[in-house]
Amino acid sequence: VDMGRLPQARADVADATKLNLSELWQQNALPSYAAVQAATANITSTNAGALLDADGDSVGEDTAVYLRYGWRGPYLQLPVGAETLSDGFGHRLSSLTTDASLSHLRGNGDAAIIAAGTSIYGVRSFGRSNVIDVGDNADAYENDVPRSTSGKILSASQLQGTVSGTVTYYTTGATAADIVVQIYYPNGSKIVVQRAATQAGGTAEIVETTPASVTTYQTFQFAFRDSAGAEMDFSVGPRMIRAYYQFGDASQRQSAVTTFPLTSPGNILNLAINN
Repeated sequence: VDMGRLPQARADVADATKLNLSELWQQNALPSYAAVQAATANITSTNAGALLDADGDSVGEDTAVYLRYGWRGPYLQLPVGAETLSDGFGHRLSSLTTDASLSHLRGNGDAAIIAAGTSIYGVRSFGRSNVIDVGDNADAYENDVPRSTSGKILSASQLQGTVSGTVTYYTTGATAADIVVQIYYPNGSKIVVQRAATQAGGTAEIVETTPASVTTYQTFQFAFRDSAGAEMDFSVGPRMIRAYYQFGDASQRQSAVTTFPLTSPGNILNLAINN
């Protein structure tokens, strides 16, 4: 929620083959929690090209948008004097880069984590013996930290959601090509911008839905789609979104900057652009 991503496995300072959860109690190089302006210098691209989003749309800065994100922990309070996290049996909850057979740190789908920088979805204890049970004793110790097969360890689907909705433009004469919606979210020390727009050769992300009988306003449905046309997922947390009419033009108008809690599975928003 704060960082725009899950905590990641870190290499142990004393032994690089051991991975830990220290990102939850040690800030180190992570950016501190602050308000960051969505100016060009602070925008990172989700595509290899400069200022292009994940489906190839050009994105632009908006200096009226300030996104708050960054590390504001500690998120896990260790006992006084402790430098590692342990389970109830005193076994260190960590993983090895050299051996996946006893990985306490678990990735998406309960996969063993064996590399630094891997997102951590859950933590498992292996009981008093600190050995994964096999054979007749398989899953004998899965009562306090159940496996993902019982639905208890987080999966990507629980941590992401789509964003779609309606833009109401309080005048007439606009086309779908005039309307742009941009969502702003954090990644590392930068702001990522994804745009919903109607661009030549791309998937239609803006569609007018106004009945012909309406002459005082227009409505447009928007959705953020990837290059294959599928709706995109964004990580949950406080996010910002704004709708624009004729983005970048001298006559540009825009909606209010909207802050909303992005949740899973989906988010429906209504934005308004006044004449």
